[in-house]
Amino acid sequence: MSTRSHIAIELPSEKVKAIYVHSDGYPSGVGRILIDHYNDYDTAIKLFDFGDCSSLGDTVENCSFYSRDWNRGEENNTFTYNNEWCYWNDFGGNIHIEYLYLFKNGEWLVSEMYSNNVKDSNVIEDYYVLHTKPMKVIDHEDFNRENKGMTEKEMISNIGEMLRDNFSSDTIAIQGQKMTAKEKLN
Repeated sequence: MSTRSHIAIELPSEKVKAIYVHSDGYPSGVGRILIDHYNDYDTAIKLFDFGDCSSLGDTVENCSFYSRDWNRGEENNTFTYNNEWCYWNDFGGNIHIEYLYLFKNGEWLVSEMYSNNVKDSNVIEDYYVLHTKPMKVIDHEDFNRENKGMTEKEMISNIGEMLRDNFSSDTIAIQGQKMTAKEKLN
């Protein structure tokens, strides 16, 4: 259970570099972190040094990258698109990525998943999925919404702790749990 997103940055060549972010992809989660901590090109570009990400933190060191922190043996798996149009259009029909973010011209843009019912009885699917036109993250209605309670990452971590407290700790392993010994994974 996560709100998945992709974050991207337009390079000086107009190519777009992107990575997957697994948790807290909504504008008051990933969007807020991008605005508060990665709101200039030099800082934002550092997010793409380690490939796909489990969750963003307020610094690159506090982010949880699969290749750097999870010992999965993965390479830096960034995506590169020829241009912004290719990036936005790659996600047509993708029901797994709820939010797309792009840093362009000094600001973060967001596009969110949109589904529409299909009224044609000749098709298998009952709906199709697109993404909305990009808008500034700070203008999205959910950007300033207060995050009440825990983030998705915190919730999963707490479930793991609760299970370990109530069952034998050597039989419980939860993906996404708190990384208390990040150094051991490197």
